[in-house]
Amino acid sequence: VIMDINLPGMSGLNALKILKADPQTTDIPVIAVSASAMPKDVEAGLKFGAHAYIIKPFRVRELLTLFEDILGKRSRAST
Repeated sequence: VIMDINLPGMSGLNALKILKADPQTTDIPVIAVSASAMPKDVEAGLKFGAHAYIIKPFRVRELLTLFEDILGKRSRAST
């Protein structure tokens, strides 16, 4: 999941908390995306269970590297 932290109607951090609390979705990797770049913002995203926190604007290569990392870990874990 790629989740913007500043969602309309619900904080992305709250949505992340809900995903991580549910046994059916807890293992789904979430990449938090936000323009909020303060260290406390990044720490909060990771504390709530994000696999990674990337700051806008980001480079596509950065996102692709995260995908490769997540998919690589998941495929190694299942073999």
